[in-house]
Amino acid sequence: MSARAWANGRQQIDENIERDRERPDIAKAPQSLPHELLPVEQFPLDALPDAFRPWLTDVADRMQCPIDFIAVPLIVAAASLASRHVAIGPRRFDDWTETANLWALIVGRPGVMKSPAMRLALAPLECLEALAADAFNEATTSYKADAVAAKVRAEALISKAKATIKKDATADVRGLLAAADEQPEPTRKRYIVNAPSWEKLHALLAENPGLLLVRDEMSGWLREMGHEQAAEARSFFVQGWSGGMFTVDRIGRGTITARDMRLSIIGAIQPCPLGHILRAARHGTNDDGMLERFLVAWPDDPGEWRNVDRIPDGAARMRMREAFERLDVLNPWMVEAKPQRGLDGQDIGMPFLRLDDGAHVAFSEWRTELERRLRGP
Repeated sequence: MSARAWANGRQQIDENIERDRERPDIAKAPQSLPHELLPVEQFPLDALPDAFRPWLTDVADRMQCPIDFIAVPLIVAAASLASRHVAIGPRRFDDWTETANLWALIVGRPGVMKSPAMRLALAPLECLEALAADAFNEATTSYKADAVAAKVRAEALISKAKATIKKDATADVRGLLAAADEQPEPTRKRYIVNAPSWEKLHALLAENPGLLLVRDEMSGWLREMGHEQAAEARSFFVQGWSGGMFTVDRIGRGTITARDMRLSIIGAIQPCPLGHILRAARHGTNDDGMLERFLVAWPDDPGEWRNVDRIPDGAARMRMREAFERLDVLNPWMVEAKPQRGLDGQDIGMPFLRLDDGAHVAFSEWRTELERRLRGP
């Protein structure tokens, strides 16, 4: 570029700057950049059961935290119980059914009460877990005493069977030997797990088809699932979300079949670790839809803090706990669940509940938009 051309260009730039300074729309004072995140819609309290809503609003107000941090874990915990008894039929007439379990994450920066809120929401399920542990310990103590007596009886019956055969080689001693069989050990009913290996979790699901995996900090678990050596565990967890039969054959452990796994997951995570995990999955080999199975609740900060110190709503808490106790012993036929039929017309799988009219409309609208977006350019 010649010196003359450079000078002409510089003069043109200076003239443009001077002209822009005289424009009122450009001469305004610098403005703050807009917030990087759009406001989050309020949690739809009207969609919650009447037995949950009063307790949730009371706890959220006293804790001064977003109601999402309590409501989402509570819904997932309730779903883990419901999934033991019924499936969901999303359409009015079709025989398509889905398991009732849920996966969810509550997202928030440190100090917004994620962990305390989740602990409160899971308290009714933890109470059922504690009661089941007490019943198992009591049954185990009784079993040990009974096992000693059963062993003595078995030895006596076997001796009697031997003596009978000595006298008559054709004698039928099957009744004696059957009575000598050992009684099975009691099994512990489970509701919550925290950090099992996937093999142990599979064994637990074989005994308890509906379980809830709880992780206070989900970032470690999600990173672990992203490692190459965790590929087998990852596929197992995806199956646990979908439901269905899963059989594991091992030389040492033999063959264990979980006839219909229904695994729910709830955990808390901070925004920055979640962002790293999502980006790694998006551009790596783990873009298999596992993260998309999580419902993500990332509410806005609750705003200015208030000191709310009052007696908890005991009646609301009792209604919520009673709802969990009813879900634990739910009889599908008492809630008019419909049976699933096989090709031969016989009942198969779990009974299922159809959506009511309002829920069916909401689901149809949501799915229509989702399918259009997924199949679009």
